[in-house]
Amino acid sequence: MAMGRLADPAAGIIDMVGGGALLAMAAMAYVTASRGFGMPFRGYRAAGAPEEKFIGVVYCTCQGSIHLMRGFQLMAPPSRGLYLPDYDYADFILLCPLIVLDILFTLKIPGKVVSAALTALSLFMAACAYATEAPYQWFLFALGLVFLIVLFARVQAGVRQRLSELPSAAVGAMYVAMVSFFGMWPLFPIVFLLGPRSANVLDRTSFAAIHVVFDIVCKGVLSLALLRVRAFMETIGWYGYSLTSKDIRERLISRLSDDAKAARPTSGGHAL
Repeated sequence: MAMGRLADPAAGIIDMVGGGALLAMAAMAYVTASRGFGMPFRGYRAAGAPEEKFIGVVYCTCQGSIHLMRGFQLMAPPSRGLYLPDYDYADFILLCPLIVLDILFTLKIPGKVVSAALTALSLFMAACAYATEAPYQWFLFALGLVFLIVLFARVQAGVRQRLSELPSAAVGAMYVAMVSFFGMWPLFPIVFLLGPRSANVLDRTSFAAIHVVFDIVCKGVLSLALLRVRAFMETIGWYGYSLTSKDIRERLISRLSDDAKAARPTSGGHAL
């Protein structure tokens, strides 16, 4: 059900602006995740920061890059090869499970594999529905919606259980994250139904603008809110480590020591 490779400069500009915003938020997330772990720009792990802190950096960077590329293609459609506007929702298959994992890791909620699989299945059904026609489109859409409802029930149960353990200072950021997730994700199916390949109420420009706003909230805002929650929980040692000034100093000294050992010539070699 191809829409044709027609240039849409307005939609392209919207996608590019959204992509730039998401990349900026990814940079903010990286700096935020690295804070308290020595030198933030010295390698991916940021001198000892747990790797799950950077999940938000990954999905914001990927989504921002995809929006930029899609924007370029909408402004000057290629004559052949991959055309991203024909594959809307396909990127969600990989990125949305990362969002769910980010929530589960931050709140230490079990069942990560099952929840990530449910997310991937739901978005796979959505991507397939977007690429086909009725009546198959509606069957796939309904099946994806079922997976999404089951996912919401699982995550909501875990979040409710953990909310009582959060300090009051972290509750506000947690509510922002949950509104970004539970409040915004149900709007995607509605936009799907109104989109140019379903009811055709929304044109390509409106469709792109809505998705850009949704992605900024559901990915950029969500990732920063979760990092703020994690920052409060780190101070009380909820994850098994604490960020006291002594701990920060020891991490920094350890990193500098590792760098010095790496720079030391091996036996039998000669220093330059």
